[in-house]
Amino acid sequence: MNCIDPGVATPEDLLAYADGDAPPTIVEHVRACPACAAVAAGYAAAQRHLRRRLYRFDCPSPQELGDYELGLLPPAERTRVAAHVVACPHCADELRTLRDFLAGEPAALTRPTGPLRRLVATLLEPAPGAAYAGLRGADDATAQTYQAGGVTIALDTQFDRRRGRGALTGLLWQEDPAAADLAGAAATLLAPDGATRTTALDDVGNFAFDDLAPGRYQVEVTLGDQLVTIPELRIGR
Repeated sequence: MNCIDPGVATPEDLLAYADGDAPPTIVEHVRACPACAAVAAGYAAAQRHLRRRLYRFDCPSPQELGDYELGLLPPAERTRVAAHVVACPHCADELRTLRDFLAGEPAALTRPTGPLRRLVATLLEPAPGAAYAGLRGADDATAQTYQAGGVTIALDTQFDRRRGRGALTGLLWQEDPAAADLAGAAATLLAPDGATRTTALDDVGNFAFDDLAPGRYQVEVTLGDQLVTIPELRIGR
């Protein structure tokens, strides 16, 4: 894929878009240009990857905190996580947020009460030579772009064979400038064992899942009365 209007958006502009700091002209361009949107998604994925590598590297993963709260960890692991949470304000905040979530599902992740119109996304040809392929520290990294109706979703998957765990980052945008905003939009990841994880999209359409076991997953994005489905996404080999 090539940019629909070369020269309009510089790499710095796309990086600002990934950070949510781009001016309106760049936001409009990226939402209309699949090539630039895919690159912006790659930048966002790279930033998340670096944060995971360099920031709070010794903190328990969200999955571990969830298992801790649900009483699923072995005794030794539970003691370790408990000792960490006492000394780490970041993890203590996350644990409080998790407890609030379990006490009552946030409205942001509540699906519409009416029937959803299911759309199955189609895989597009990847942009050749994408700058974000093969992120440093990941043994296996791929980027793919899907379309369904007026919705485009760029996905970046990473898998660290040494750890045996993967991650997924995504960016959704709508071709219609008059389309509804992303308030209430949510992404759901269905694991091979039937487990599900759901997260809200941010105001520019980013979402992410980490600490994933290898296997074939399904991605569903709830957007208004639409349910956009990517039926098969492989994490790892």
